[in-house]
Amino acid sequence: MIMDNNEKTLTKEEQIELGKKLLKLNGEATIIDLSKKDSNIDAVYICEPVRGGSSIIVGSNGTVLYANS
Repeated sequence: MIMDNNEKTLTKEEQIELGKKLLKLNGEATIIDLSKKDSNIDAVYICEPVRGGSSIIVGSNGTVLYANS
């Protein structure tokens, strides 16, 4: 993800908080910091740990990618 210097950058905690809020999760969640898998990706993957649960990827600039099965 290429960042413009004028864009606000979210901390990992803010990314996780945003993802959990959008998924309406109050309890357990699976969280993966994608930057640990690829240094070019500054995003967090969050999903419900249940079959058919929703998932979301939240970028450091606040963009999101949502999936539901």
